[in-house]
Amino acid sequence: MVNFTNGDIYIGLWQAQGPPSGSNCAEQALLIDVAPALSSVSTPNRTQWARTAILWNLVESQDLEASQALRSFVVQAPWDEAASNNSTLRAAFSTTVSGYTFDFASQSVIAPAQSFSAIAQPSTEQDSRVNPTSRTALDYMYGYAVGEFHIALFDLFPNKAKLRRRSTTNL
Repeated sequence: MVNFTNGDIYIGLWQAQGPPSGSNCAEQALLIDVAPALSSVSTPNRTQWARTAILWNLVESQDLEASQALRSFVVQAPWDEAASNNSTLRAAFSTTVSGYTFDFASQSVIAPAQSFSAIAQPSTEQDSRVNPTSRTALDYMYGYAVGEFHIALFDLFPNKAKLRRRSTTNL
């Protein structure tokens, strides 16, 4: 997993699930099992991306319930209709977990919107002195800085995966 060592993954799993029982890792493997919905034989890229997204979410959030919800979403998605260009149907492959929107059809993740005021927490007086143009630039930079850390996962799929940030303004 890009930029995660085996130790990072182990600690993330330990924090989310507790210590393994003996030498049996079946419980950990089941956390990212997306069968029978996806198969590494018939849809290897989609299957690998889904497993990686679930594992990334688990390691980053250390939230077992959120990762299980993401896995359940993948297992229940209508994969036999994934090739459809119907925008209503394509929405069936997108869900928000741990604050991120995972789009399994386009293999992308949308980071939560970030703002200078929320992250830097300036005083009310300082915040009121920031003009709209500066606020737009600061929001963009803070959003980029927060999201940059999470881009590493998607280096596994450089041609397909994208990390996009939500923005209410255009620069």
